Amino acid sequence: MTLIELIMAIVVIGICVASVLALLSTIAVRSASALHRTQATSIASSYLELILAQPYNNIAAYNGIDRLGPQDANGASVVGLERYRVRVTAGNATLGAGADAVQAMRVDVTVIDPTGVATSITGYRTNYSSIPPGGGQVLY
Repeated sequence: MTLIELIMAIVVIGICVASVLALLSTIAVRSASALHRTQATSIASSYLELILAQPYNNIAAYNGIDRLGPQDANGASVVGLERYRVRVTAGNATLGAGADAVQAMRVDVTVIDPTGVATSITGYRTNYSSIPPGGGQVLY
């Protein structure tokens, strides 16, 4: 093998290594953004589940929550998630129309991840006491 062939082999191998490293870098960046989205979705669904589990009359108290860093059910900050912003809006809604209309509370939870991407989840909590006995149809 001559010196020119050796130099050409080193150049070709160098280009291949640089291409592989660029690909790995792109994959690492995409992996981080997927982690942020997954974490934001988990935070939003946890908040929504906690709020919808409350009695109907207590749900409106969660309206207007806007905090940097989510908190657990006991009000303690969750370590490592301080850069996520949580916003909650809750208000009256009506599901259905006419005689089948049911009063409900609509809850929107929006979580903004550290990259600035917002993830929103919406849920409804009906007022079970406002549904007349035998009202509505249950399908099995």
